[in-house]
Amino acid sequence: RCIIYCTDLEGCTLTCAVLYGWTGGRKGTADACRTDDLCAIIVDQLERLPPGPKIIAADLNGTTETFPTVDNLIANEGWTDVGLSAHICGDQAGAPTCQNNDNARETRIDFLFSNWAMTPAIIRGAVDNCSGLPTHRPLTIDVMVHQLIKRNRKLQKPTNFADLLEEKVQSEFQAKKDS
Repeated sequence: RCIIYCTDLEGCTLTCAVLYGWTGGRKGTADACRTDDLCAIIVDQLERLPPGPKIIAADLNGTTETFPTVDNLIANEGWTDVGLSAHICGDQAGAPTCQNNDNARETRIDFLFSNWAMTPAIIRGAVDNCSGLPTHRPLTIDVMVHQLIKRNRKLQKPTNFADLLEEKVQSEFQAKKDS
């Protein structure tokens, strides 16, 4: 039902979580609660990773307000619902992504969420109506890799243990000699 993977984009690690929620994710149902539990597990795992660009691609089988974890990410944690962003998707913002059959109404239950480090690099998003997929249409994005917000860690060479031991021995020897 979910997977988290990382990929290198020109020296920057992009973390992607992919989630398939339980069918019938209507607010208050057991299936919605199960999907929200998966969302909470994903968020917990993403928080344990180093800061950097992260996305969650999800077929939630329900609207975002059905899932408190997702709602909180957007409202309080600086995550963006890419498909709802007019800045990214233009006139396609909020476009439906799913239609079960010709008689069913179209819904928006497939999502792409991006965090603070990923969102500035997404320059365009759109629902792919030409994919030929019968039920779910993918949300595609264009990313300017050089605009990814990166946090670099400065690696420091560890002190040589042999040198530390030698200093300690010399210090102890000198202290005994002086006493």
